[in-house]
Amino acid sequence: MIGRKVAARRAATAICIAILVGAAAACQPTGPGAVPPGPPGFRTGYTEGCTSGYAEAGRRGMEDVFVQNEGRFASDTDYKEGWLQGYAACYREERDHPMMGIR
Repeated sequence: MIGRKVAARRAATAICIAILVGAAAACQPTGPGAVPPGPPGFRTGYTEGCTSGYAEAGRRGMEDVFVQNEGRFASDTDYKEGWLQGYAACYREERDHPMMGIR
């Protein structure tokens, strides 16, 4: 009898954890501007690349914005990969779906 109680408690705990993980994942922002998980250098690069991609694609109010740490881009592969991915995702998003249709 004790074995069944322990098994039931473990099953209930596992279900609760799965629900919490699912709920936390649902709260994460999505879309090209949402920074994907990765090392800190990748995340910084993604954010800066995304800003630059929006600007290059013509997002209103960002026309003169370009953010890139040239030293890190040349020496930090995580930063460079993040920057390139962020730039491509946000450039494509702005070109395909302009912010509020304004150019």
